[in-house]
Amino acid sequence: MAAQGPTTNNSTGIELTTLFISAIASAVAAYVVSKIWAPGTLFSAAFTPVIVALVKEGLRRPTESSPPAWIVVRSTASATP
Repeated sequence: MAAQGPTTNNSTGIELTTLFISAIASAVAAYVVSKIWAPGTLFSAAFTPVIVALVKEGLRRPTESSPPAWIVVRSTASATP
């Protein structure tokens, strides 16, 4: 049995940019909702990072899971009698 080297998989960890965007979005949502609908402030602050993560995964996943499409054009020589 051959020893395999360590594999790197970036999809298991949290990216710093996602964390930063989620924090900013949560702060903005909490501020805006507190001005419009005060009882919903806690809910909006808690749910905004979930929305950011779902949107990010939804945008990233189709680009990574789709295999490349290859078009093969074959020409056939027709035999004339």
